Amino acid sequence: MKISKKSLVCFLVSIYQFQAHSLEGLIVEANPLLLIKQGFGLNTEVGLSQNISSGIGLEGYQQKLYANNTLNAKRDIYNLSYFMRYYLFAEKLLGPFIQGKINYTHSEINLADYQDSYNSKKDYFSFVFSVGYRFVSENGFTLSGYIGGGIKSGTNYIDKNNLPNNKSSNSDWIKATDELNKQENNFQPDLGITAGYYF
Repeated sequence: MKISKKSLVCFLVSIYQFQAHSLEGLIVEANPLLLIKQGFGLNTEVGLSQNISSGIGLEGYQQKLYANNTLNAKRDIYNLSYFMRYYLFAEKLLGPFIQGKINYTHSEINLADYQDSYNSKKDYFSFVFSVGYRFVSENGFTLSGYIGGGIKSGTNYIDKNNLPNNKSSNSDWIKATDELNKQENNFQPDLGITAGYYF
């Protein structure tokens, strides 16, 4: 059974709204670390109890990875996640935590020169586990960091045999394809340094 993107988004939002009725705290944080990959990230988190929370994350990347001799290669990635955290020793959503996360990812790849173009769109899920720590200042500002990883259900790997005619042996197209394929594997890293505010 195929699940539409709209249905998935509505499902995640409804879960979030249902759990928010027992709000113990609300945190909104941005992930400036993603700027390194030409992206952005935003997390919202609500406390379900004094040491358990859930949240929704949104990430986007618009990466221009290759440009030479009229060939341009870019990748756009949009990621929607639902996560739950357990804070080990502290209350009020601070201190060390462990995190489980489900990601839904939409990936688009485009290579184009003045003669030909190649496009690929893929959707996949990933499940990741992470560990992290959150600091909260007296005036409510937060700083968090987490690291972990998991497994993707798919990738947007480019098979050179699927490139346009005569491009599978073109040096620029080969270099661009290799650059795009570097990150296309089944390992899903989960790394973030986020800053925001505790409402």
